[in-house]
Amino acid sequence: SMQFLILDDPDTIAGVNATIEGWKKSQPEYAKVTVNLETVPFGDLFPKVETAVAAGANLDLFLADGPDIKHYAYNKAIISLAKYFTADDL
Repeated sequence: SMQFLILDDPDTIAGVNATIEGWKKSQPEYAKVTVNLETVPFGDLFPKVETAVAAGANLDLFLADGPDIKHYAYNKAIISLAKYFTADDL
């Protein structure tokens, strides 16, 4: 199973759930993977990620946008997933 930290927003939750279902349908080998959503208010999302990173916690997945990605990459809080995808996948 995987943990996914996202915004506590009905539209975000619905979109993420639809994406997860689409992923499982398009790649049946992952159909039995459980993705547990942890939702937090917008104001708590980035502090929660920062606290987890500072504590050395391993987050499976978390919602972040462009400006934050550089920061997380620099601090080695995220890894490249390029080796898991072909050019056709992208």
